Amino acid sequence: MAHILIVDDDADILKVVQKLLEKSGHIVVCCNDPHDALDRWNREMFDLVLSDANMPHINGFDLVKTISQHARNFGTAVALLTGRRDKKDIQRGLDCGADDYIVKPIDPILFLSKVESLLAIKAAAKMEVHFTESPIRMKAEWQVDTEITHLSEQGLTLFSHICGVKNSKIKINTELFKIIGIEPPILRVLSSTQDTEGSMKFYTKVSFVGLSDAELQKIRFWMNSNMGMYKRSGSAA
Repeated sequence: MAHILIVDDDADILKVVQKLLEKSGHIVVCCNDPHDALDRWNREMFDLVLSDANMPHINGFDLVKTISQHARNFGTAVALLTGRRDKKDIQRGLDCGADDYIVKPIDPILFLSKVESLLAIKAAAKMEVHFTESPIRMKAEWQVDTEITHLSEQGLTLFSHICGVKNSKIKINTELFKIIGIEPPILRVLSSTQDTEGSMKFYTKVSFVGLSDAELQKIRFWMNSNMGMYKRSGSAA
């Protein structure tokens, strides 16, 4: 059971999301104004904050940035829940400190899966030992040969020599997205486990960040059209 704060000026969205989360056993606090949300967040401890992007007075990006940079944010997951689906908005949300970017309208099953994933990652982070580090911000790219072994509506399973860092955001170059007909999405690392065959490689599960309903439909169509072919060839899709 988690304590979750939802911020959205759309009363209907608040009701839908609140109902989904409460059915899953979570305690939910709803705010339709960012100022009220900041006040509640300063007075209470939350495990997860879900915020819309387009709101009066303070937009969701600024709200997420304020919360994610605050010292009390350790152990609190933060995600944007919005209808803004442009890639630049997704990147802006992640740059502001959001752990995930969920696009409306929501798919209930995928939404709850993302919520549980966010809560699990932050719970694990509370147990980690943290050392003092010198802050630095430098652009870099890391390229490594990677095989995609599984595809689902939620994300991918990657097989490579790299052990993925939980909750890190990555991009991969692959023909798969071009074939499906979508732009390469940002991916969030869910988990990484070493190959049991002793190959010193890792299976890394990643979820799609900011996937729109139209993009999700294309993935579903491609999976339904190609599942049989990959099973017959001995591969998984």
